[in-house]
Amino acid sequence: KYDPANPDFWVSAEALSLQGRYKGMQLLTEGVLLSQDFQDTGGPATQKRKAMYAELSGRVESWEGAVRWGYTADATVDGASVSGHQRIVTTGIDYWFTPTIPVKVALVFRQGMKARLATQAAFGF
Repeated sequence: KYDPANPDFWVSAEALSLQGRYKGMQLLTEGVLLSQDFQDTGGPATQKRKAMYAELSGRVESWEGAVRWGYTADATVDGASVSGHQRIVTTGIDYWFTPTIPVKVALVFRQGMKARLATQAAFGF
């Protein structure tokens, strides 16, 4: 936590993750509570924010389809809201060239914004 003798800020995260597989389908879920102590103009303050997501995916040979729902709650500083919440729905398809090299294409629907197309290539994770 905040120490006036050492004015650096501290960040902590508490998370819970659950996952399961059934007949080629995979469900991933995660929830997190972020907390940041910092020096405000009126003295020490704490910002808190909750976030969560759920993702369902299935794979057939080298192709994988996925749907993800995410929610980020309002950020609060000492109980007062300082930024709004956000919902995101993403649907996409991946092609796996090898077990560590996918190419991903997704359509992202973010609350209050136009849908966008996202692409990603990854290697070695």
